[in-house]
Amino acid sequence: MGALVTANQTLLNTISSEDPMAVDVAVDQKEIPRFIKLQQDASAIKDSVFTLRLPDNSVYYQPGKVSFIDRAVDPQTGTIKARLIFANQKNFLKAGMTTNIRIKNNNTDSLFMLIPYKAVTEQMGEYFVFVVNDSNKAIQHKISLGSMINDKVIVKQGLNEGDRVVTDGGQKLKDSANVQVGPPKKQ
Repeated sequence: MGALVTANQTLLNTISSEDPMAVDVAVDQKEIPRFIKLQQDASAIKDSVFTLRLPDNSVYYQPGKVSFIDRAVDPQTGTIKARLIFANQKNFLKAGMTTNIRIKNNNTDSLFMLIPYKAVTEQMGEYFVFVVNDSNKAIQHKISLGSMINDKVIVKQGLNEGDRVVTDGGQKLKDSANVQVGPPKKQ
């Protein structure tokens, strides 16, 4: 504190804090309003909205909270940096540690479906899947996508429970084409 810093100066020291520990995460710009609400909600830390999964797959015992959200969206990635703060009284977290952020989904208004992302096709910024009807015809359905989870994606709208989604060969299909239904391929 109080040291003179100028451009092209050799790094003298790095200031860091161990308690609390900061975790920076890139947030999709669609989630900015949600993160701002969480930042302003004083009860969010008690609700365990943000938790850490540690390298050994255990869950860190202290919940986190939003400390700040950067001032601008990165135009190349469409994300904004948010900093989460986790209490670290026992010095369990270390700088440079790799963790996964777990964010509770508080949206209880609707149920989401999870499908393989390879079933989704994009056309001019809109997303579609083929659903097989009772007469084994592939009908194209427009869907609204949510977040990716590994090789799967959340579908917010456009599918109903029990719909049979084409997962293989969808790129070659045309609307109302006959398809052969078989068991899912083992991964």
